[in-house]
Amino acid sequence: MQHIPFIRFNHLGDDKIVMTNIFGENIVLGNTEFEKYIDNSLDSTSTLYKDLESKGFFRSPDYEDTAIQKYKGRFGVNFIGPTLHIIVLTKGCNHQCKYCHAAADYRYTDESLSLSEENARKVVDIILQSPSKELTIEFQWGEPLVNLEILDFIINYTMEQNKKTKKKIHFALVSNLTMIDDAIMDKLLSYPNFSISTSLDGDKQTHDFARLMIGKGKDISSFDTLSKKIHFIREKEKKAGKRLLGGAMGVITKKTLTRYKELVDTYVELGFDSIFLKKINALGFAENTKNTIGYSTEELQTFYKNYYGHLVELFEKGTIIRDGFLSITLGKILKPEKTNFMDLRSPCGAAIGQIAYDYTGKIYTCDEGRMVDDDVFKIGDTDNSLQELIQNDIVGAMMDASTVESLPCDICAYAPYCGVCPIESYQGRGNIYTNQVFDAHCSFFMFLFDWIFEILSNKDSLEYKFLMSQVI
Repeated sequence: MQHIPFIRFNHLGDDKIVMTNIFGENIVLGNTEFEKYIDNSLDSTSTLYKDLESKGFFRSPDYEDTAIQKYKGRFGVNFIGPTLHIIVLTKGCNHQCKYCHAAADYRYTDESLSLSEENARKVVDIILQSPSKELTIEFQWGEPLVNLEILDFIINYTMEQNKKTKKKIHFALVSNLTMIDDAIMDKLLSYPNFSISTSLDGDKQTHDFARLMIGKGKDISSFDTLSKKIHFIREKEKKAGKRLLGGAMGVITKKTLTRYKELVDTYVELGFDSIFLKKINALGFAENTKNTIGYSTEELQTFYKNYYGHLVELFEKGTIIRDGFLSITLGKILKPEKTNFMDLRSPCGAAIGQIAYDYTGKIYTCDEGRMVDDDVFKIGDTDNSLQELIQNDIVGAMMDASTVESLPCDICAYAPYCGVCPIESYQGRGNIYTNQVFDAHCSFFMFLFDWIFEILSNKDSLEYKFLMSQVI
């Protein structure tokens, strides 16, 4: 008789149980199978028994050694230093989106809202102190191209300084694309390891609902402008033999809920083979507009059922559209050692995985952290070293508050794959230490993981084949 180690389990409907262990391994059992497993009365010669044994659901002689190696694989990202460095080149933007988390300023020509060369140099010096051998420097809101001069300076200065540090560095631009012209595109094409992503909420009706472009005395369609720029970029890429515009991200608003088909069709028409969607967070402008553009948890879940259903229908017809968030979530389940997504880490990636550098020179735990008023999540400024930033007491508190294994979440079967956001807790309740069990965040992920494991338990289904097409 083999001893049963620590396990977590959730009921999946009335007749199935999802079971996971500290290795992050999982299995879906019928109720009778589960009872026999708990009773230690399974036939030791059965396929199920051997499957459970191979996945570490019995305490074998090498259990501890295996656990150590598995833990190294799953949690090793917590010890390599921050890999994602988000630089805010400017607070100015030529859009005033209703949900803008960064509360961008429409005075985008105001130079006082832009990162200076002095602070830019200090930011790069801090970034290159990271012990990680591979880094991503991401240029974000407002509209980074407002401050193209400093973007160019940062890339060139980083490349020069990296001759000493010899790291693999990726540069990523998040832009609404509306300012791109021939000269700017030629410059962007000249950069090494450079990519662009943009925001696309769906078709014209959906996109223009929340993404408002600043016009000259009259409203103009941000969707029409974006579409033209995407086609322009595609032509430039084709001539250069180099692809920069990789993906797009959409924010789900009230308008999106019933226009999931139009959303997918628009992405396909504009040449994207993947979609990354985010729900509204009550940060920046969204804190005041959530009642007019937001939705309930139940409405969000209904949207995802319909949206994923449409992706499955397209898959059946031979068109594969990858949902970025679904791919990442599946990666946490199937390939945890290769998935480094800040929102689904334990502890979360704040400061130990990503750092956000504001145009003012202030430095924050993460992108969301810099959007909260009163500098609650500020960990320093450009006069600090990376070591000083990471050793800030705020970072320790964030790690403590987001370690799933020390929260009530620890009893959930999905704990190895999930994560909590202390900033989301703080914004909603005024405290980073809160019980997130069955709140909106928890309810959504319970829905998502239930849906995934229900499909994973039926390998003969069309939905299973669809899920496998999503695995990167």
